[in-house]
Parts: sequence; C-alpha cells; structure tokens
Amino acid sequence: MDYTNKQHVQVPNNMGKSDLTANDLLVYVSIKRYMNNETKTCFPSQETICKNAGLSKPTILKSIDKLKQENYITVYKEGRKNVY
Repeated sequence: MDYTNKQHVQVPNNMGKSDLTANDLLVYVSIKRYMNNETKTCFPSQETICKNAGLSKPTILKSIDKLKQENYITVYKEGRKNVY
C-alpha cells in the first residue's frame, strides 16, 4: 500500500455495524481517497483501486458491488469510465 499520500478518509459511523468485510472497507477507503470535496465525485481506475487496496480486480469488483448495494457509494458511467 502506498503511504506517501497521507490523506485522511472518514468512514461513516454505521459502517462498523454492517456486514462489510475488511476488504470492502479497504476498497471504500481506496476510492474515497480520490474524492473531490466540492463535487463529491472521484474517478480512480480499477487498477488504481487494486494497487491502493492491495487486492485483486475480482475482489475489488465484488466489494464495489457490495458497497453499491449497501448505498455507501454510487457508480455511474461517464463515457468509458466509472464515476464513484
């Protein structure tokens, strides 16, 4: 994991009480690190999320689906990229 960017990421209080796994939390934090504070959007690639979380692509995709189902993130397509 890259510790050179020491940006603080706040997670919702209720995340600890959900059925999310440690991998799900890693993916959430890896995505939120790139969030624009004004627009509340971010555009990290799946490869960037894999690198930051230290997880495989199938694992992060599973976690992204779970985070979407639990309404912690919203994903929509903008051209060829996903917006989180």
